[in-house]
Amino acid sequence: MFLLKDGFLREAGESGAAWPVIAALVLPGIVLAYIGLRRVSTGHAAAAAGALGFVLLASGGVVELAREEGVRLVDEYCAYGAVSDARLDGCKGHVTADEVRSLRTPAAVFAVEEGDCGDGAGPFCAEAVERRESEAD
Repeated sequence: MFLLKDGFLREAGESGAAWPVIAALVLPGIVLAYIGLRRVSTGHAAAAAGALGFVLLASGGVVELAREEGVRLVDEYCAYGAVSDARLDGCKGHVTADEVRSLRTPAAVFAVEEGDCGDGAGPFCAEAVERRESEAD
């Protein structure tokens, strides 16, 4: 979990590179546990491999949640100030979730703290609030 805390898996999840990272970290452990426990007992080896497989799947779920959260942050950040579809798409194309988290602008506060549209908000902000509220239900 220290990797997620430091933002490494969060960024890997946002870029789509998370599964290779998880596989490289967890898969050797599964193989070694299976080989080592197979010598002791076939039943124990299968249980260990199953448990480690579960860890692999759970790690993938954590990364997917981080990816979804990153997409939501960028979407809401960009929706706050965009005044046209072209500007909205352009913003989504170059802004990262880590950039949004590091800023203290009204748009970043809106996205990170799930705030309300302010005076400088564009026409897409209200749509972002509606989407947020419908997802919460």
